[in-house]
Amino acid sequence: MCLSQALGPFGEEVVMANINGRITPPVGVEPDICGTLGVGRKSDGYYDSYSAISASTINKWSRTKPLRNSSYASLPRPFQHNSGEGTWGMEYPRVTGTNMLKNASMGVKAAGAASGYKNYTYLTVRTTDYGRLDDFDGYNQNAVQPVLAGMDGNKGSQITINGFASNSLRFYIQADANTEIGINEFWPETNLVYVVELYYKDSSSFSSDTPFLWAASTKKLSAMGKFDGQSIVITMSELKTAFKAKFPSVDIDNGEVKLIAIYGVMGLSSTGESHRAAASGDHFKAVNADFSGLGYLAPWNDRTHTEHQANITIANFFSYVFTGLQYTVTFPATTASFFDLTTVKTSYTADLGIKTSIKNTGTRNLAVHTRGTLANATYVRMMLRAHAVGDFRQTAGDPTYNTPYDGKTVEAGITSNGNVTTLTNLVTIGPNVTATVYLNIQGIIPVGVTKGIVIEASTDQGASWVIAQWLTAQITRN
Repeated sequence: MCLSQALGPFGEEVVMANINGRITPPVGVEPDICGTLGVGRKSDGYYDSYSAISASTINKWSRTKPLRNSSYASLPRPFQHNSGEGTWGMEYPRVTGTNMLKNASMGVKAAGAASGYKNYTYLTVRTTDYGRLDDFDGYNQNAVQPVLAGMDGNKGSQITINGFASNSLRFYIQADANTEIGINEFWPETNLVYVVELYYKDSSSFSSDTPFLWAASTKKLSAMGKFDGQSIVITMSELKTAFKAKFPSVDIDNGEVKLIAIYGVMGLSSTGESHRAAASGDHFKAVNADFSGLGYLAPWNDRTHTEHQANITIANFFSYVFTGLQYTVTFPATTASFFDLTTVKTSYTADLGIKTSIKNTGTRNLAVHTRGTLANATYVRMMLRAHAVGDFRQTAGDPTYNTPYDGKTVEAGITSNGNVTTLTNLVTIGPNVTATVYLNIQGIIPVGVTKGIVIEASTDQGASWVIAQWLTAQITRN
């Protein structure tokens, strides 16, 4: 390997700045590069420049970092493309021709490991490359993963959701609030849109199946701002209609059906362009022919440790419908203080009150209660809990956001009147009766911006939980 090194006016090696993991010029080997990367001296007491350039501790998400290239001279900036040697210095999990993200998802086995497809693998500088120390100019050891994608309420790639038509599945893609590489430049192509593929997991031909539903966003990533995001909301009715068309012999309205959602970005063909332009909502139903044959899996989510896919169980084991959801961020609450969930509000506490109507469509009495408040055995007993989803700070005053992020899960206190600070802890609802129920959820709103509330229900005293409703909200807590 040949090394180019920053030198002073008399040929001496200059010492560069290293502040909180950020390297700034002038560029030198030690203490800045080696100190930042944790590279020690060799046995002869000297620092090895190649060990610094090719260190395994280099953060691949940094906008600037050592890149493979046959040039001795400094590379132009920004250098996201590198003479065929990856994008932003990484090998992306790219699919061509097959038009299915599933093929790449099945090939990537684990974070940092791959079989056939690379999971945004950093291409370390080789001994045959020139090593340019000024590739470290602007390097950030603390850089975060630029793009996050997933499904709201999905923790650990496993999710169970109530199969009623009023429910929905919301998939997101957005830039991290602290990213150095914008969502509009992370993938180099200009015609890419966010795509969700839905498959029937128990299909006997799963490995060769095409999706029963392809949903593609109407907004191109290249038209987004650096820190933007977008979502695809698939209603349960839309999902079931598509599922029944492909698997008419499988009863998705009763029992449990296991699905797999895979998300990423794909390029549009001319047909896809016309469908995108004609769509009225946040997505259009795409087919294989709508894509140009180029696509990328979404990055593995380093923060929540979830894959680029979600295992979804559609469950239909309890018959209770949530409607008329409203909330208040001030206590004590009165009936008049509840607002629609889409109303922009500022909260000065972490507590939340939710007003909802629950319809018991079953044949037995329903007891909505809190843990330890057991109803008569002839009742169906249901507990409720919730957590916030949004852009949150770890602590008040902390300028760093975690986005998107799940807040802590809080079990809800129950009452039948508007003053949610006075809990009865039990509301009973007869068969085919709709009743108003108030939830007191203390400590649920983190510091930051709450964009949604996920409400979960349990009918087995908290042993298992099902997402009953995903609620869009606009609550800011400073």
